[in-house]
Amino acid sequence: MLSLAASAGELDTALAKIDQVGPKGTGAAAAASAWETLAKADATDIPTLLAAIEEDKPLAANYIRSAIEAIADRQADQLPADRLEQFVTQTSNNPRARRLAYELLLRAQPQAEARLLPKMLNDPSVELRRDAVAALVAQAEGAAERKNLQAAFDAAVDDDQVKAIAKRLKGLGEEVDIARHYGFVMQWHIVGPFDNADEAGYDEAQGPEGQAIDLSETFKGSHDQGEVTWQKVVSEDDYGRVDLNKELDKHKSAIAYAVATFHADEARPVELRYKSKNACKVWLNGKLIDEREVYHADGSSRGRKTGRFNSASATTPARPC
Repeated sequence: MLSLAASAGELDTALAKIDQVGPKGTGAAAAASAWETLAKADATDIPTLLAAIEEDKPLAANYIRSAIEAIADRQADQLPADRLEQFVTQTSNNPRARRLAYELLLRAQPQAEARLLPKMLNDPSVELRRDAVAALVAQAEGAAERKNLQAAFDAAVDDDQVKAIAKRLKGLGEEVDIARHYGFVMQWHIVGPFDNADEAGYDEAQGPEGQAIDLSETFKGSHDQGEVTWQKVVSEDDYGRVDLNKELDKHKSAIAYAVATFHADEARPVELRYKSKNACKVWLNGKLIDEREVYHADGSSRGRKTGRFNSASATTPARPC
């Protein structure tokens, strides 16, 4: 009998070609041919292909995923369940590859869902964690309702799940702090407005910018405001929003600064996220780490910055314009 399965060497060569695919059709012809080779692979090769999926190469990942699905459809009764489960439970593997492995595993062993999901409440894969949270919520009945809902709330990261679980907990008389759950910074000091006529102020250091923060300091504000001082603001919003119009009054072509201080016991990886309807700059420990000069866009100016604390405390001034 003639075997159509690809050899290990052929798989490596095909994966190397797919790895080179880029935007605007770069390498697409070679990748299409390589896909044909991958699609002929045996079901036992699926874990190898899953391991080749990389987060920062989405085009190549799409080719590999499609080939895996073709193999799984062709050999649906030969999926390597044990090896798929090993891949799923190894949390260092690519999250999307793990999700695909999980879906294939359930094709071969539907009962694996009940065995694995309870262990995934704090899984680094957002999709797998979502399933685990949903399963726990579904079990939240009777005497275990409060306990299961609280555990599900603590693990939830998707906003729709967080809101739904919070509503049920509140209905049971439980206090729910969504802002604390998400880790939003709620206490700020803000100062402004400063002039931003013709949007020229974005690149100009004003007020506290470029100097050590002294919350007792007074600054010269925009031409019609005179002196301005730092004001303490405590957000009461579930999502930590601060309305500058409410705190500083409505001003056109204006800049404001906001500063928050938080502490870390040791140097550690961090991710800072922010959102504004207009342009922003963000500093950490006096160093500019991100900026988005966007005005009146259809969507909001959003930022995400990952890094490390180099000291035990950090101060982050943000400047919405």
